[in-house]
Amino acid sequence: MNETEQAVRHVLADWAAGISAHPNLADAVLARDTRRRRRRRALLSCVAAVVFLAGAGVLWAVAPWRTPDRLVPASPHPDDSAPPSPVDFGWLPDGFDTETLDLVPPGVWRLTATADREPIEVTISPVELPPTRGNGTTGTADVNGVTATTYSVPPHAVGAPPYGTNSPDADGATEEITWQRKPGQWVQVHLHFAGGEKPLAASGDDLLRVARGLVDRERPVPHVVRIADLTGLRVVASQYDDWRGATINLAPTSMTTWMSTEAGQKTLTPYMIRLGNADPVEGYAGFSDRQPVLETRALDGRTVIRKRSYQELWKTALVRFPENQVAVVLVPKRTSDADLMAFASGITPGPDYVPVRR
Repeated sequence: MNETEQAVRHVLADWAAGISAHPNLADAVLARDTRRRRRRRALLSCVAAVVFLAGAGVLWAVAPWRTPDRLVPASPHPDDSAPPSPVDFGWLPDGFDTETLDLVPPGVWRLTATADREPIEVTISPVELPPTRGNGTTGTADVNGVTATTYSVPPHAVGAPPYGTNSPDADGATEEITWQRKPGQWVQVHLHFAGGEKPLAASGDDLLRVARGLVDRERPVPHVVRIADLTGLRVVASQYDDWRGATINLAPTSMTTWMSTEAGQKTLTPYMIRLGNADPVEGYAGFSDRQPVLETRALDGRTVIRKRSYQELWKTALVRFPENQVAVVLVPKRTSDADLMAFASGITPGPDYVPVRR
């Protein structure tokens, strides 16, 4: 579970008891029905374009029209993907053959190479990365002429002295290298295995070779969500795997700090999209099964749904796609219902997204 998921689950649980009824719900529904009838007439005069998701065998529809009331944005925005990592792997130990890249909160790249067990993680940050401090051994190493801080914990029985009972020292071995690779670029190479006395899948020398072999080469973040209405917004985090799905964070281009949780963690943004299998993902919307559907919009193979939600920071909509895939769309509470539906209507899976089966 990533930090965004933890934060969202925390606020949902905390606010679930704070539901209040809309004082003019009947009038709002009647007004919305009138607007909806006008929009249906506009939709009947439009032509849809269908985009095929390569390799997945699924047809995802993208509506290419724009009506005067901004029902659906014209097309996916050309800048709706996350910025690429400026660093890429140059060498990896044998067996580390699956490479992934995320842009993680708050705007830091995480490059991962996976073997059968624990992954090698490379974090690239524009601000200083603190080395791990614990009961392991701290030292230094030369990384291409720069002095790096190293941290090492050997394999040991879980909880054995002197490694105590706190993670990550307590449960197994760790190797880590942290340094300033160039001005404005801090890098940390990390390997940890919660396996007690079992050795790491790569040695400290291997990790040092990984660090020295990193290259200045842009590596694109997987483009897993297409966003048509990106006016004034930028993608600040994008995380994806083929069993959990995609989590996309967006913020206004002028925004320099993120929304904070009660614990003070800056892990939330005003706009979030969670795309994955419907069974686990729909819960993020904060919808109650007892609440009626307030608005539904059908758009060539996808359906946009708005219901009353027990969220307090966001308004929420669901977008249902083929293959039991669902996007939960969270926007600021001040957003109008029409703008929420317009923004959600422009959400479609991106070219690198593969339907999540669980």
